[in-house]
Amino acid sequence: MKRYFLQSVAAFLAISIGGIMPSFAQCKIDVQGQTIINNYKQKERAANQQGLSVAERQSTTAIIKMNDTRALDEITSLGGEVLDMRFDMAIVNLPVSQLERISRLSEIQFISIQKEVSIMNNMAREASGVDAIRAGVVDKDGIPLGYAVDGTGVVVGLMDTGLDPNHINFFDENGVSRVRGITCFTGSSGNSKKYTTPEEIANFTTETTAQTHGTHVLGTLAGSYKGGEFDYSGVATGSEIYVSCGALYDSNILLGVRDILEYAKSVNKPAIVNLSLGNTAGSHDEYAFFSQYLDYYVNSYSPCPFIVISAGNEAKKSIAIKKTFTDDVNSFSTIMAFNPTVSSTFSGSLDIYGDDSSPFILRPFIYDKTGKVIVATFDAMNVTASGFNKTFYCYETFDEEPIPELAEYFTGSIGIQSAVDSNSGRFYISFAPNLKARTSTRYCFGFTIEGTAGHTVYAYHHSSNGTTFSNGGKDDFTAGTADGTVNGLACGRRVAVIGSYNTRRDWPNYEGEIYGYYSNAAYGVGLISDFSSWATLWDGRNLPNFVAPGSMISSSLNAYNIESTARDVPETNTTVMLNIAGRNQYWGVMRGTSMASPFAAGVFALWKQVNPDLTIEDAVWIAQETAMTDGYVTDAGVQAGSGKLNADAGLQMVLSGASVESVLANGGTPYLVKLLADNLFEIRSASDADFIAEVYSTAGQKSYSIKSNNGIATINGNALAKGVYVISIRGGSFVGSTKIVVK
Repeated sequence: MKRYFLQSVAAFLAISIGGIMPSFAQCKIDVQGQTIINNYKQKERAANQQGLSVAERQSTTAIIKMNDTRALDEITSLGGEVLDMRFDMAIVNLPVSQLERISRLSEIQFISIQKEVSIMNNMAREASGVDAIRAGVVDKDGIPLGYAVDGTGVVVGLMDTGLDPNHINFFDENGVSRVRGITCFTGSSGNSKKYTTPEEIANFTTETTAQTHGTHVLGTLAGSYKGGEFDYSGVATGSEIYVSCGALYDSNILLGVRDILEYAKSVNKPAIVNLSLGNTAGSHDEYAFFSQYLDYYVNSYSPCPFIVISAGNEAKKSIAIKKTFTDDVNSFSTIMAFNPTVSSTFSGSLDIYGDDSSPFILRPFIYDKTGKVIVATFDAMNVTASGFNKTFYCYETFDEEPIPELAEYFTGSIGIQSAVDSNSGRFYISFAPNLKARTSTRYCFGFTIEGTAGHTVYAYHHSSNGTTFSNGGKDDFTAGTADGTVNGLACGRRVAVIGSYNTRRDWPNYEGEIYGYYSNAAYGVGLISDFSSWATLWDGRNLPNFVAPGSMISSSLNAYNIESTARDVPETNTTVMLNIAGRNQYWGVMRGTSMASPFAAGVFALWKQVNPDLTIEDAVWIAQETAMTDGYVTDAGVQAGSGKLNADAGLQMVLSGASVESVLANGGTPYLVKLLADNLFEIRSASDADFIAEVYSTAGQKSYSIKSNNGIATINGNALAKGVYVISIRGGSFVGSTKIVVK
């Protein structure tokens, strides 16, 4: 997985951002949208002073959540274009000139503006049990299945960049392409071109020569070439392929996923979609718009499609903080430390979320790392409640004077917004910074957070330039951790999230020379990859779900990249170069959860071939139940998920007809909590044994208790105030707890 950059960084940080943002319909549009609106206003004012006007053709794409879908009629009348719609959400192309007016519509709940993404086997197959499947699958009685388990009858796809879909790795043994379609996106407005005939696909080269990421990921998922003296094929070698590629904005990604699912629907086959993309920003919960939209896709198609996402590669970076306040300690301070070898700029996104609607206080400051002292504070920037919405500057704008203390140490600006998320009920504060050290990186931007006892805050930072949470050398300041570095796009309820472990540390390049990381202990075979991201989320879930091979995986490469000056893979990492079918074909090694995720997706395709009716919950549960555990897994804890993927053992469970529901019915798990409808929750015990369920607020106050009837209890959240609650479940032989959100 490669990093996910906010559009404000990619497109707007170098230009002036407008003045005070007092309302925006009670924060119904995110900081990036407000940046776009204010930038448009600045241009409009400047043009008016010259007797000119701003062109109406400017547009942006957004994910919109609605209270009433009739909002789309008004949006269309204002020049908007609906690109896709699922339940109460839609992907819409909006004219910038009308963005503020649209944000004020009463039918609109929230608008999340398009954000840009920049992209985040042989030994792997043996270690994970895929080679055992290829050797021939037998049922529990030892009788061979009589057919190959290779993903036949399943559609696999991805959204990525650097695709070479005519690599020999994507042809069958008869020389026929397995690629059934390509959607290529350009720009940030959902514009795309489809290639669906054999002639169109054959004439497609690549959408960019600057990357090879997508070709490698697709080869890991579904590459099938086994010729010559090597076998660097992927997992689902018999599957059909539909790929989406091009400009990696979140709305484009969602539309690319849709096209894969629509193709699978048109041929009446199950679908597996891999996303080796992500970021570390946002709320890290199921209510983030991107995560909600993916869940909506899974709910929209039958048979249940699988969406598999990489966990992220940020575990070595201190970019997350989780802090629970007590009566004795109700605050913490941290700084955003520059990495001077990368940049002197502090930009990206910073999101701080509470565990319910209770506000916490933010007090920003400037810190001198050398002197270990706070050199400036900003009363005007203090956030104490919901509804704060303002941008601060180091320079004069049409509306604002610069903040002298800020301008003394930095150039640029910083936007701050606070609100209660209307879906999760969580209070949050978001930053949209663009600060560059004026003279020295000894000065950093920092903040103090004050909260109330019993509450927890979660801070997540995303940056392209190495900025981390640091204690700045002060014992009473708080440094960041890896707990929270998991991909912010991977926190939905109906996706699989995959971490990485090591299956090799050396490899031969195409000239026969052996390279490897012999002196680096972190590359040891069997270890959980040191880069593999993880988190315990606010609702108690641990991610990733499990780990798969992801370090030094050999797979196909984009020839147009390898033969260009923008080569994405070093020659030392290029393992094979062959001339086949009139062109050079390349393979090479890469590492990351970007490689682990498609490996797991390929295994899921094998399972889906055997049982097309498997749900994503079934597949994740089976993978976790059959995962391989060892000392490396135990030592890694949450970072390893439930353990290492075992494709063969999982397939045997699939063949036995196992599923979450079947195991629940046979007493294999203590209880299952299911959302039946808005604010209506069902708790069901595995053995029909009765239990007591008690509902508590996050502050520890019991709201009520209920006794089950024949092992089933229903909790009506409509009788509770909005917020987060903990359900304590006590049966004769089990005790457990889970969190619910009442909206």
